[in-house]
Amino acid sequence: MLRIQPQILRCWRPMKRTLKSYDESHTGLLDIADFRQVLHEYNINLTEEELFNILEYYDKTLSSKISYNDFLRAFIQ
Repeated sequence: MLRIQPQILRCWRPMKRTLKSYDESHTGLLDIADFRQVLHEYNINLTEEELFNILEYYDKTLSSKISYNDFLRAFIQ
């Protein structure tokens, strides 16, 4: 995930706004397709292995949803 850290650090504020706009239920969670779409909008293209690793770490309940706040927090701390 170190590969994408510089990209996220450059655009994390507008990315967070975009992630929130996809979160229509205001739960702080996005399904995988929406999460990947937002990353793609910011030219962050994950390999299948990278996406799997993110899911494995951020989707402990196997709900196919990712907490975008936790994801961003990991890169900006």
